[in-house]
Amino acid sequence: MAWIHDRYAYNNRLQLGYNEYLRPLAMGTEWQGIRIGIRYAVLDAGRTNIGNWGLVVGVCRGVTGGVQSSASEWIGGGIFGAALPTYGNAGGGAATNFTAATPNYWTTGNTPNVAYKSNTTATYAAATGASHFITATNQGGAWGGQVMGQIFVDIQKGSPNYSFQVWYTDTFGKAQTNVTDAVFMSNLEFFTSTNITGGGGKTLAYSGAGLFDTLSVAHYRAWPPVEIDMIGVCRYY
Repeated sequence: MAWIHDRYAYNNRLQLGYNEYLRPLAMGTEWQGIRIGIRYAVLDAGRTNIGNWGLVVGVCRGVTGGVQSSASEWIGGGIFGAALPTYGNAGGGAATNFTAATPNYWTTGNTPNVAYKSNTTATYAAATGASHFITATNQGGAWGGQVMGQIFVDIQKGSPNYSFQVWYTDTFGKAQTNVTDAVFMSNLEFFTSTNITGGGGKTLAYSGAGLFDTLSVAHYRAWPPVEIDMIGVCRYY
């Protein structure tokens, strides 16, 4: 197997509030199957509830047509919160409280899913049944060191049907894992780790004219911010 591997934000960490990171893909539109991954930490555990939290990755048409734009062509997946602006309800719910564990963690109650978005209309597949568990950076508001998690999305082009797969942490034990650079890279390229779970294969019929040439990473909470340490894209064919 041969692939092209793009790396982004590896020398400097990227912090996202309510905004979207957009960068042109080095491979442009010349791909049929890709895997997108991010390694990230949630930067606060001092509050007891974070509702409507969302963190998604995908590809879009140009650097002005991201998923948070009202005029966009976007395909991807991740954790969709309930009633997110421009999305409508993705079937998720409010976050649960932080626990007293070390480190603190919380489960969003929002289930992993994939979607495509054309202008202001989003279309979702059937969400998975398991919530995404996330380790927070702090411990009850006191600094506790960063604990990195990970999300991956596979996208395979079709005409018109696109196939998707989302990968995530679905248990407390997996969420406790502080993902290293090496583990992240191994998962990005081979999926040899046991600390992620596949959300099941999904297919969506997409009939738009999107020429997907741009990487998109979007976060839907102004606070707490998400700090992203690594972003990677592998083209498999």
